[in-house]
Amino acid sequence: MSKRKSVEDIITKSEKTSLAWLENSPVCTKIIDKDFNLQYMSHAGISGLKIEDVEAYYGKPYPFHFFPEWSKSSMIENLEKVKKEGKVITIEMSALDLEENELWFHATLTPVFSENGELDYIMVVSTDITKRINIEKKIKIKNDEIKAQNKRYEVLNEELKRSNEQLRKAKIKAEESEKLKSAFLANMSHEIRTPLNSILGFTNLLKINKTLAEEEKEQFFSYIESGGNRLLRIISDIVDISKLNAKQLSILKEECDLNELIDSLKNQLSIQLNNNEVELATTKGLSNENSTVVLDPIRLAQILSNLIENAGKYTNQGKIEFGYRVEKNMIKFHVSDTGIGISKKDQKKIFNRFSQVNGSNSGTGLGLSIASELTVLMNGNIWVESDLGKGATFYFTIPFKPATKSKNGVKKDVFGQAKNNGFTVLIAEDEKLNFIYLEALLREYGYRIIHAKNGKEAVELVKNNDSIDLVLMDTRMPEMDGVEATIEIRKSLKSIPIIAQTAYVGAEDKKKAFEAGIDGYLEKPITKSMIDELLVKYVTQESV
Repeated sequence: MSKRKSVEDIITKSEKTSLAWLENSPVCTKIIDKDFNLQYMSHAGISGLKIEDVEAYYGKPYPFHFFPEWSKSSMIENLEKVKKEGKVITIEMSALDLEENELWFHATLTPVFSENGELDYIMVVSTDITKRINIEKKIKIKNDEIKAQNKRYEVLNEELKRSNEQLRKAKIKAEESEKLKSAFLANMSHEIRTPLNSILGFTNLLKINKTLAEEEKEQFFSYIESGGNRLLRIISDIVDISKLNAKQLSILKEECDLNELIDSLKNQLSIQLNNNEVELATTKGLSNENSTVVLDPIRLAQILSNLIENAGKYTNQGKIEFGYRVEKNMIKFHVSDTGIGISKKDQKKIFNRFSQVNGSNSGTGLGLSIASELTVLMNGNIWVESDLGKGATFYFTIPFKPATKSKNGVKKDVFGQAKNNGFTVLIAEDEKLNFIYLEALLREYGYRIIHAKNGKEAVELVKNNDSIDLVLMDTRMPEMDGVEATIEIRKSLKSIPIIAQTAYVGAEDKKKAFEAGIDGYLEKPITKSMIDELLVKYVTQESV
């Protein structure tokens, strides 16, 4: 008996030792029976979950409310699995203490069987890994921040690459532009001197050669006029580019005889092309009775002239044809040639400013660019179709708007009102040659002409002379400019027509002029047809 008692004492002592170890271990030990009732929880678990009376939970279903929803379902699922399969399972789980603080545990679920092999209980041994998990979370947050930062760096790097590429392209473009501008300036001397040479040369011939036949004189005069028109177009190109850059170029809408414009351009450009081996032909899409339309005739003529002159540069023999046809609500113009053609590569840049193709060294390199930008301003479109060695055809469209007035009615006004005698015109012009030219144009109609050399003189003449019917006012004069003079005149005279004559019409200048009381504009150089149109508009029916 004493020996058995000794063994029991040893067993009891061993159990007490094990229990003491469990209670003092930092590892939490729980015993859960096969029905998932809590039978035991060591001190580590009690203190970790901040439970004051753990015995209140003993013999009752395991307190799953200590687990977040996702962790609770995982715990139940794993207990069921241990019970069913009888195998050890290791998991990481989350729990909440009574103060709602989240804790993390590394747990081992071990099934314990009775002597007959049935599940007796499940021992859950868990270690608090909250610190590790929190560190891992912080590391993850930091890694995510680093990844996000790296992503931003990647984006910045891509932006930097794009910026560098844009800068590289811009540098190449700037260098090309600089080369083109240099070529433009070099060509400009040639382009200006060529028409000047013909103007001055043929003028000198007319002056020194008194024996020229009338036919020769007429031919020389046509050469001088052609040279003047060419020089004017060069200057206009430069001015128009400036206006386009400043967005000050405006499109006018007035009645224009399209067929007459085509014929006039043909006569003018035939002289300029001066090539017997190139035929200049035209096609028209409207009859002469119906060819009056509403558009900007000056800008239309400019587009066609630029395209025809471009065709002439690359066509040594054959044919250049230009004209139009009406397609629905658009007028489709064309300029075709039998020249050397344009490559697909060059077609992409042909409408760029200062661009010249096929090694051309003539021209300003602005003509096609201006034609393109003017077409857009006129609500149209422009394009080219060409193959090398097969010539080229340029097309452009503008809206088709038929005129409401008859052609005969317009002409009747011109020749009826323009022949009025006794009409008095004040020409305010400080440049002597400009005055002499205007005086000669107007005296042809029998008008009385008064001359003012500056704005101040013009104001005094208008105030002291009731017979003045029309004022042609230069905008730039000494002592008082044309706009200031108009303001002074309008203080006492509201009805007298005042027409500005100027070499440059900017949008802001035009706005100020109209606000001052100016009725209209004549843009230099002034032609006879421009004077005719002016007389139609401002010579009153009563004075006919």
